[in-house]
Amino acid sequence: MGEMSKSPEEIKKGLELCVNANSFNYPCDECPYVKEEDGCNSMMVEDALAYIQQLEQIALHWQSSMNQVQKALQDNGFGSLEEFLQAFSQVKADNAKKDETIQMLQDGNASLMDMIDEGCEKTVRLERERDTAVADLYCNWKCAICKRFTKPIDKCPHYGECGLGYSNFEWRGVPEPTKQEGVNDV
Repeated sequence: MGEMSKSPEEIKKGLELCVNANSFNYPCDECPYVKEEDGCNSMMVEDALAYIQQLEQIALHWQSSMNQVQKALQDNGFGSLEEFLQAFSQVKADNAKKDETIQMLQDGNASLMDMIDEGCEKTVRLERERDTAVADLYCNWKCAICKRFTKPIDKCPHYGECGLGYSNFEWRGVPEPTKQEGVNDV
């Protein structure tokens, strides 16, 4: 296979000028081959042949590559490139659906974690209320666990009215935690 003396663009330009020339009009001064010693036509034909041979080699290489691709497709159960591309598109769409499902699960998981955190906080509060109520059950003197209790006892505005029936009794609820007790972090 010969070497080209000009680029493919120069070869095409020279050939176009020769093909379009007529007996009255020879645009040789624009031709890339005008100054060739061996004659413009012979050099242009040699370059055109070299260019065609180069293109044939490229075509053979691509045909060989396409045969390898076709064999690989058939070895993997695909009858044609179109069949493979359809299957590939389906896999791509399935992966997009999987990604969407994963995102929905992650979003739902974050929401679920928020609900669990809130439930843990409520559980801690309810455990404190329960522990306080259980401790208060051991107290025989209801005034000590009444919301209105003041020291000394005779300062209670309902001291004289309440009596043994504790008619004005209202449970004090859970006292605020002291700095020593703290609040359980969730």
